[in-house]
Amino acid sequence: MNSKDYNQRFIFEDLDIRGEFVHIETSYQTVLSKNDYPEVIQRLLGELVCASVLLSSILKYEGRLAIHAQSEGPIRLLVAECSNTNGVRAIAHFSEESLSKLDDNASLNTLIPNGKLAIMIQPTSGKQYQGIVPLSGNTLAECLEGYFEQSEQLPTRIYLAADQHKAGGLLLQQLPGNNDRLSEEVSNQWEHITTLASTTRSQELTELSADTLLSRLFAEETIRAFEPQSVSFQCRCSREKTRSALAAMGRHELEDIIEKKTYISVDCQFCTTRYRFTRDDLDHICMPTVNKCQAGTLH
Repeated sequence: MNSKDYNQRFIFEDLDIRGEFVHIETSYQTVLSKNDYPEVIQRLLGELVCASVLLSSILKYEGRLAIHAQSEGPIRLLVAECSNTNGVRAIAHFSEESLSKLDDNASLNTLIPNGKLAIMIQPTSGKQYQGIVPLSGNTLAECLEGYFEQSEQLPTRIYLAADQHKAGGLLLQQLPGNNDRLSEEVSNQWEHITTLASTTRSQELTELSADTLLSRLFAEETIRAFEPQSVSFQCRCSREKTRSALAAMGRHELEDIIEKKTYISVDCQFCTTRYRFTRDDLDHICMPTVNKCQAGTLH
């Protein structure tokens, strides 16, 4: 396992609370290396990738989870995805001109004004689920907590941090109590644990291991940590998927492009892999079955 990139599940032995911790470095740097992102975009992408791992880890499914933050402001789109095997990828679209006019400490509401946060779960088999909430919090973590609150999920707290090199996150979630008469006690326990967790500093999330952080935050609690799971960069693009996407354009349009440029080139926006198709590929591209593909840029 890559010790720099992992997530780890844990539970409080004597409380109805579970948690997840994530730390990424190599996979995070791979995401950043694919595009020239300003520092503020780097931090937000790091936080969003961590969030995608945390949310994916508390779900039982085979497939992928994607988080989209979208607006008409300086940051147009942030996307982070995580598969059930902890393969991550991410991308951002933004206005360089608009960002250049903002202070480095601009608030999330300034960067993504009147935005929406969408969480999509696409199982390998079965129907896709999508939930959308306004981006109304001061941080991405607050916005995600708002998603859980509006979705009538269990009480959840999320803590995220990222710099230009590393990113980390912590998720705490209350589990159902065993008896209604214990609801006040369970509520007090939850308040106690989240109060302790709120003392976490950003640097601790990016620098400390799960064991060290949990020992510092919850020194008086009995915690059982499970085997850490490796996180890695993983793009889902392929020549086959790209060919299927081109098929949706129609043969006449594709022939026009090849006539002008002698070939068609499509770049994956997530990993920058370039797929090139010539006239000899047209018969194979223009097949009856058409499937949707990953985000790509046509040249």
